[in-house]
Amino acid sequence: MWKQERYQPGADSLGPGCRAVHPRKGCGTDLNEAQLLELLDRWLGSIVVSVIGGLGFILGRGNQQISPRVIRKTGVANIQVVADEEKLLALRDNPLRVDTGDPEMDAELSGRGLSTCRTGCSRGKTRGPKD
Repeated sequence: MWKQERYQPGADSLGPGCRAVHPRKGCGTDLNEAQLLELLDRWLGSIVVSVIGGLGFILGRGNQQISPRVIRKTGVANIQVVADEEKLLALRDNPLRVDTGDPEMDAELSGRGLSTCRTGCSRGKTRGPKD
């Protein structure tokens, strides 16, 4: 079973890692693929990812627990990309990247054009991923 904690919006105390948030059930932290799949068997979900490191990866390098199975169960349309504007600027003209280990999933993610990256409450930048 996953670790459950009280969710505090805006709290940075959770640190990096994969977590699940439910409005009435709290949140789970440091979740692995099996735990994410278990939660997705019970509830609908969405994925929110940020740029990992300085190479522009959003899936596959620092978050392997968000596997192709998790993505398929959640639905590609339910992925939201968020990043600090400075992090995007540091990428210069490089695209956002995906490397899930599944060429079909990478092609689907790149073809879908996860082109909007949230940089603030109502701001977005256009930059599609490449595999």
